[in-house]
Amino acid sequence: MHDAWVSWDWSGGASGGDSAAYNTSFGSASSGTVSLTVTNSAGSDTDNLTLTVLPPPPVISGITCSPASPTVDQSVTCTANLSGGAPDSYAWSGGASNGGGVTYSTSFGAAGETAVSLTVTNSGGSDTESTTVSVAEPLQAPVIDGIACSPSSTNVGREFICTATLSGGAPDSWAWSGAANGNKAAYQAFFRSAGSKTISLTVTNSAGSDTDSTTVSVVVVQAPVIYSVDCSPESPTVGESVTCTATLSGDAPDTYYWIGGASSGSSAEYRTSFSSAGSKTVALEVTNVTGSSLGVTTLTVLPSPPGD
Repeated sequence: MHDAWVSWDWSGGASGGDSAAYNTSFGSASSGTVSLTVTNSAGSDTDNLTLTVLPPPPVISGITCSPASPTVDQSVTCTANLSGGAPDSYAWSGGASNGGGVTYSTSFGAAGETAVSLTVTNSGGSDTESTTVSVAEPLQAPVIDGIACSPSSTNVGREFICTATLSGGAPDSWAWSGAANGNKAAYQAFFRSAGSKTISLTVTNSAGSDTDSTTVSVVVVQAPVIYSVDCSPESPTVGESVTCTATLSGDAPDTYYWIGGASSGSSAEYRTSFSSAGSKTVALEVTNVTGSSLGVTTLTVLPSPPGD
């Protein structure tokens, strides 16, 4: 039976030891040697053990792709956030290419939700992580399918409205030209002179632009003129219904304003009555964009027949 050992002398790793059990660690991956020398009064002995020290496995704490919402075939760069041991290999997948390294460049050939994944490996182990990229259809240039103006034939000084029908991508800007300039889908304008007038529109976004035009016919408007105001019957009795109309020249009025009798009116024909006998006046004013005219007539209103 051996005599008891007087001393234990361990070496190797981050610490030393002086008992039968030895706890240590190694600061780097390599081949590590642990040595032990035991001694008593009769002598000593030494032995060695060689260990293979592995690195800590790599850990993926996240993957970030930029842009986060690319369009079809747009270049995308994905970067992994790593901790733990340094990887010996990177295995990316997803998109139009495969890659190695902490940064991965790719693109996607179709719209939709697409996964990008990464596996990192060293001799201590591996880790896998993935992220989802939302791929959109590429932005299209706007297309003007047509421009419609209402009315398509208008009068000098009278407002009209033009609207555009579009397809393709949404515009970032609208540039109208013609009687006025505008920057929206519909705009109002008017012309100060007669003739065939061109209204054009250019719409633009980052993918491109389109231009279209239409023609508006503008005519000169004459002021309405009242030649006569005629009422029937010409000599009504008190309370009897009277109908009045006007004989006009020039262009059509936009408004009619009648007064006289028990009511007022705003159409081409006017119906009224009178509550008392005597000489009564009926007046009409007609107006359009160019001007106005005033006409009057006088009626003799008779008393109601006896017994009424």
